[in-house]
Amino acid sequence: MANYWQFSTPRPHAAYLLKFFQKLTFTRSCELSYPKIAPPKSIVAWDFSDDVPSNASGTVILHHDIIPDATDLLPITQLMEDEYQLGRRSVVLKFCILESGEIIEHQCHFAKIRLFVIVNNHRKAVDYSQRLFNHLQTSPAFSTSLVERFGELMITAQISGFAIAHYPLWTLGCLLDENWLEEDVLNSMLELQYFRHAARSTDHSPIFLPTSFFTDAKRLFMRSPQQYSLNIIAL
Repeated sequence: MANYWQFSTPRPHAAYLLKFFQKLTFTRSCELSYPKIAPPKSIVAWDFSDDVPSNASGTVILHHDIIPDATDLLPITQLMEDEYQLGRRSVVLKFCILESGEIIEHQCHFAKIRLFVIVNNHRKAVDYSQRLFNHLQTSPAFSTSLVERFGELMITAQISGFAIAHYPLWTLGCLLDENWLEEDVLNSMLELQYFRHAARSTDHSPIFLPTSFFTDAKRLFMRSPQQYSLNIIAL
């Protein structure tokens, strides 16, 4: 008999699996019609069921599906494993279509609920990737060949060339907002500034530290026994 994790694992060829996003390029992200995610509190009621859906509507994400928001899914996913032990195999969701006020009912296999979660978890990455690549394509600062090369990169590929900064390339999309920078992106900008300074000068005395350095140093200093991070040791 399959255990909970085996039972709730989406089909190998279902759309929007983790491996789909791991292989998604910037070019393909702009060609992607991402599933619509409903506003929070669109699920007005839900209940577990013993039924095991076998049709596509109940097991995989279809092009017309509306995806519940992550905040609506959380109380369901927190209970699914325990409910599986009680013989439950699916969830009956009642959606409220905010535009019309219509209530629709949809029965979902546990595997489809997990697909809903994956789509929510990657919404920001896809949105940033689409906006970033569209910006590069319309910017005169980048050559066509350079943009094409960038478009072939995976959005989840790690940025390279830095000593401290490590983050997926899609995170660079935060630079477009101009109101909030991811800490890792800020660290890489500081590193880049250091490399530029070092290339122009024979004085290599400046030290650029991660933004979290002093917070981490204080926390480690207050521990008993005291410990030292790799950054502190490197100094």
